[in-house]
Amino acid sequence: MFVKGEKLECKYNLKEISSSTNWIGDLYLTNYRMFFKPNGTKLEHCLQYSVPYGLIQKIAESSNTDKTNCSITITCKDERLMKFKFGNQGPIFLNCIKIVRKYALQQKLENLYCFQWPAI
Repeated sequence: MFVKGEKLECKYNLKEISSSTNWIGDLYLTNYRMFFKPNGTKLEHCLQYSVPYGLIQKIAESSNTDKTNCSITITCKDERLMKFKFGNQGPIFLNCIKIVRKYALQQKLENLYCFQWPAI
């Protein structure tokens, strides 16, 4: 499931909602990508839900003041749109935002890959 050098940062069970889906599943956050696997689906059928951080164009978060209705909307450079609803899981929501922003907003090109390029 993971490529060489990729490390799991965290895994959350939550709901993914968009115009065509409303699935509950697991969101994996690694040092290279975010990956959503809906419950009851095989891994090989979930490639459209694997997003390397370098493909993320915009991260939008929304929540009320007491963090009881939280969501993250990810807009990708290839026009995919993913929205994850956290419900009343405020601490998980904040940790997810922190991890995605940490890796998606990298300034160095070598930090966008999960493995180290050999020196030339």
